[in-house]
Amino acid sequence: MTYLNATIHSWSLGIKTNVHILIPDLRPGEKPPAGGYAVLYLLHGYTGDGSDWLRLSRLEYYLMEKQIVVVMPDGNNGFYTDTAAGDLYWTYLSAELPQFITGNFPVSGKRAHTYAAGLSMGGYGALKLALRCPQKYGYAVSFSGMLDVLDIIEKCKETPNIIPHCSVAPNFKAIYGEPVKIAENDLMELLKHMKPESCPQLKLYCGEEDFLFGASELFTKTALHYGLPCSFDHFQGGHEWGFWDTALAKALEWLPLR
Repeated sequence: MTYLNATIHSWSLGIKTNVHILIPDLRPGEKPPAGGYAVLYLLHGYTGDGSDWLRLSRLEYYLMEKQIVVVMPDGNNGFYTDTAAGDLYWTYLSAELPQFITGNFPVSGKRAHTYAAGLSMGGYGALKLALRCPQKYGYAVSFSGMLDVLDIIEKCKETPNIIPHCSVAPNFKAIYGEPVKIAENDLMELLKHMKPESCPQLKLYCGEEDFLFGASELFTKTALHYGLPCSFDHFQGGHEWGFWDTALAKALEWLPLR
């Protein structure tokens, strides 16, 4: 595949920001598929950036011969949310970035060919895309997602270093305000209002030793309670790249890639 590292000006964020893109190679005389490529928005976790999936997983190897564009934006530590501090990460992710991608790359744009996935904080962002923009996304995947925001806020108060390999706890006051106001950013609440016929296909993976395992269990139980298409695969592993790389391979087999 061809790898592009684009620095774009974000009108939402008011800064230049990086987005990492994988796009299938074309042989001489070959053209993109009629109707365009499928597209996967693949999100990083807390303290990470868009290059993580390229540096720490075998993403490109798994995608050999696949007809899909993969978009990996930098989301900083903003939980893919329009924050109380005024950083419009959600607006950038949900509106501005897809507009940039569909305007500059030969992607389908159809719901059935548009996917979201992410790890940890990125799993939260991916499922938020699916639940708040169900008309745009056909499939969404969470790897060890921070899916219960209120719970993780309390966990970080009790144990500031609970997130592995992170020296600084998230600034939830700057993200969600004080007192906390999450409303449309609460995945559990969004599940309650999602109609089964409108819901994207949801897939969760989490390691059985992961401190966020209970959040994936709760999300799945809640989704199934409301009749939503959601499944949860779990196996040995923690909050680490060995697990995420294995789960990524499984997720790419689950997605309807051409």
